[in-house]
Amino acid sequence: MRKLVPYLIVIATSIAAWSQTGGATGAQTTFPRVVKTFYLCDLTDALPATTVFTPTKTGVYRITLLIEVTQGNGQGFSAWQVTIGWDNGYHGGKSLSWDAPVQVTESTFVEQTDRVMVDKPITISSSSLGDVSGTKYGVKVIVEQLM
Repeated sequence: MRKLVPYLIVIATSIAAWSQTGGATGAQTTFPRVVKTFYLCDLTDALPATTVFTPTKTGVYRITLLIEVTQGNGQGFSAWQVTIGWDNGYHGGKSLSWDAPVQVTESTFVEQTDRVMVDKPITISSSSLGDVSGTKYGVKVIVEQLM
């Protein structure tokens, strides 16, 4: 009997884990789930408003923005400003802007979690602040559905 105890523990644990994941009732959706990855590189100009992702249902999403300056120009007080926009259903649109200084080559990121409405796109755009001549940058956006 003592030799059977470890096997019984393994079987009981397996049954408990199986029942928590849905077991025979079918697969359940797991969150968080990456729903879109968007990447543009070697940008040298401002980016017009571009759709990143349009939700097919209202939910809570985490939006991660990574900005990489791949070629700086040594100019202080100059940057690429990247803006992510979405509609959370309260007070119209909402946006998050982040600056990437162009003095040196570097990366920066920011995350925002919010409700995003069905059929209302998450957009990205950029503009220059100061002298960004001769610079290159890239943007990466990861959209995760949390619930």
